[in-house]
Amino acid sequence: MRYISLILLWSISMNAWGQFRNKSYHPSIKSVYIGQMTPREIIQAQPVFDLTNQIGQLNFDDLSLANRNGIYLRVVHCQADWTASPLSDIEYLQDFNDQPIRDFRTSLGTKVPYNHYTVEIPKGKISGNYVAILYANRNTRDTVFSIRYSIVDRKTSIFSKINFANQNEFRKTHQSVSLGFKYQDQLIINDESNLHLTYRRVNSSENLIKKLPTPIHNASDKTFNYPFFGTEG
Repeated sequence: MRYISLILLWSISMNAWGQFRNKSYHPSIKSVYIGQMTPREIIQAQPVFDLTNQIGQLNFDDLSLANRNGIYLRVVHCQADWTASPLSDIEYLQDFNDQPIRDFRTSLGTKVPYNHYTVEIPKGKISGNYVAILYANRNTRDTVFSIRYSIVDRKTSIFSKINFANQNEFRKTHQSVSLGFKYQDQLIINDESNLHLTYRRVNSSENLIKKLPTPIHNASDKTFNYPFFGTEG
């Protein structure tokens, strides 16, 4: 089994905006994705960009062929649970927020005609979870769709090991995963209370970790280990 990423996030509780999801609210909007125009990048269900190399392009198709002059892109920084963080735009974005979207091209020779829109996503200043939100009619409450992505700042070295499940009845159907990470000297982590780990499969945004075991923290080696002995997770 192949996995795309293990993401470590520091979390602050804030649920005023609710949890954002990958969701389209207009039936005429199709093929929403973040990536360049190549099949290999389109398959990413939830893209992850490096803080030092952010190349994010939002793409979508509009089957209504409507002249959409009042659509805007807004980027929201989120917590580990995909609720909005308390940061202001200037704290997490290098560019201006609420960008108008005007760049599109009309399809040629397709069975169903459509307009294809593209827009560069504003670059983030910090790592974390982000949501790109498209809204219409200059009204932030008129949401067209929302799509998740993440930006990572690599300050830890992450290790994992996949084995057969320990219990005989699960050996043919389940796997046991041990996780851990080593953090840099400038990071001060006293306990696991504000740590959130996400482990996910290629082409999926689902967190495969359902329950974490109590970690083993070695302060001298600056490591956290999460040993899975049974069927946790």
